[in-house]
Amino acid sequence: MILRLYGDAKVIHKADPEWEERFALFDPLPGARQLFDLSIDLVQTSCGMAVPFFE
Repeated sequence: MILRLYGDAKVIHKADPEWEERFALFDPLPGARQLFDLSIDLVQTSCGMAVPFFE
């Protein structure tokens, strides 16, 4: 299954003022460097049958 999300995203880095507030919403993840704040306009899924297989 392939999931495609269309919309706009904002990157939040550790140095940004809202980092602490947003990062507190998740379980701690060592090495986390950025978060993505997504505004999703469209969601699509497909079975993946048309995706070529590369070795």
